[in-house]
Amino acid sequence: MAAFDLKVFGGMSSKVAPRLLPDEMSTLAVNADFSRGTCRPLAANASASETINLGAIDGATRTIYKTTEGKWLEFSADVNVIDSPIAEDSHERVYITGNASYPQIASAQSLGNIYKLAIPAPPTPSVALTPSTSANVDTENPITRGYVATYVTAFGEEGPPSAITTADLVNVYTDQDAAVTVGNATGTRNYAYIRI
Repeated sequence: MAAFDLKVFGGMSSKVAPRLLPDEMSTLAVNADFSRGTCRPLAANASASETINLGAIDGATRTIYKTTEGKWLEFSADVNVIDSPIAEDSHERVYITGNASYPQIASAQSLGNIYKLAIPAPPTPSVALTPSTSANVDTENPITRGYVATYVTAFGEEGPPSAITTADLVNVYTDQDAAVTVGNATGTRNYAYIRI
């Protein structure tokens, strides 16, 4: 029986003459997956005795997707889904487009919670000094401070910082405390906290 040892498979190229192809390429590859540098067969149909649980599949189902962790997701809209580009993502995030007017993010662990993607910048924080006028104005130099804030999701994703200008800077003396207030986060995002 004849055999050959193929260490790396570079894929298919139908535009190059067969005699000019490198050893690791072919002119035709059918029902093969060579996306990872190897030649592997595509997944086959399940046998009649095998059971696959696809979840809540019904007549309204338009899209099903299998995550890299092996979970099957079902959507009632025609959507596009990709797994998180982060290796070994503990949240098993998936990114979804097509089921609303904006991209969304969800955890495959609990697909019931789907959030709008992209975190907006919060408004510029407001600062209140206590006391409002320092008793040390004549005896010390103040520290000039500027405060910016960001919203952070439960997935650990941080959005852009709030805007700041020279008009937003405050002079703080040692006998003053600064209370910083940031506007509430809005929209359907997975907000967890505000970072100042």
